[in-house]
Amino acid sequence: EKNAEILEQLEAFYKEGSSQQKVYNDALEIVRWYNDNHSLFNGLESIEPVINEMSLILNMAVPFAKMTQLSSLVFQANQIKEQILEEKYNNAIRSINNDKEEIKKELNAALESSISDKKKYKIQDKFDEIERVYTAWNNSMSKKTPNLDAYVLSSQNTVKDFKKYIQNILSEVELPTETGDTVPPVIQDVKRKTVKVINCIPTAKKTIKSKEEIASILYYIKAELEKAFDYNDEINLE
Repeated sequence: EKNAEILEQLEAFYKEGSSQQKVYNDALEIVRWYNDNHSLFNGLESIEPVINEMSLILNMAVPFAKMTQLSSLVFQANQIKEQILEEKYNNAIRSINNDKEEIKKELNAALESSISDKKKYKIQDKFDEIERVYTAWNNSMSKKTPNLDAYVLSSQNTVKDFKKYIQNILSEVELPTETGDTVPPVIQDVKRKTVKVINCIPTAKKTIKSKEEIASILYYIKAELEKAFDYNDEINLE
């Protein structure tokens, strides 16, 4: 009689369009998703208890009596999964948008500086190239994108590369000839000093707890930079 009952449950489970089979397969899918991703990014702790309960049922030889419970667990897991993916996507977009603002700030500062139009054109052209990359990303990214971390890392590297590119352009020395060509860079006798901004701030002031304290921090930085200019022509900030 017991075997007959199990056989009946098996027939119901494997029947085409079986709701039990769909629940079982959905559970397998989300457990597989968890196993594939738990080592790739943080934030899966919230779904782990549900995954563990589902796994116990999935590993049962005869899980049919637990299908109602498994269905409830699948629903819970999917809700938590959506929250995790939404948060991860929003964090990625926020990080990338911050990088875009940083790149735009670098562009504006370069275009406002006293450099040649040719150098400004090069920097603008590089910026336009970066903008096209970001536009392509916007069209391909969603909360279902599996490699969001790769986009974030690539964006961070783009900021570093753009800053380095601007620095290289600014350091170029070009002298026009009668033919309009340029001659090799000329080494100029310029006294330069590198100043680490953090070293301008006294130890007791390196932790600020309100907006009102910002002014005093800027005072120390300004004083150190003015002192450095007494003996140097250029200051490189770090």
